[in-house]
Amino acid sequence: MNAIGSERRGRLAGGRAVGARPPLWLLVPAVIVALAMLLPIAYLVIRAAGTPFWELVSRPRTLAVLGRTLYLALAVAAASIAIAVPLA
Repeated sequence: MNAIGSERRGRLAGGRAVGARPPLWLLVPAVIVALAMLLPIAYLVIRAAGTPFWELVSRPRTLAVLGRTLYLALAVAAASIAIAVPLA
């Protein structure tokens, strides 16, 4: 293999080596966004920590929300398939 081929191997198009850390100006906002996305999950875990799991899951309101969520997921999947299959 010539010198040019071995030099290009292991580098991205931007000239950075594969596996190199991203720049700090990009890493800081990414971490902030990731932490912000974890806030609702952390709130739910803290809120549900004092309640036994099955008692929380078997409440009528929780079951109703779960049923509507499953219905919405199935409706969105069906609509996506109905739109995407003819276009494929």
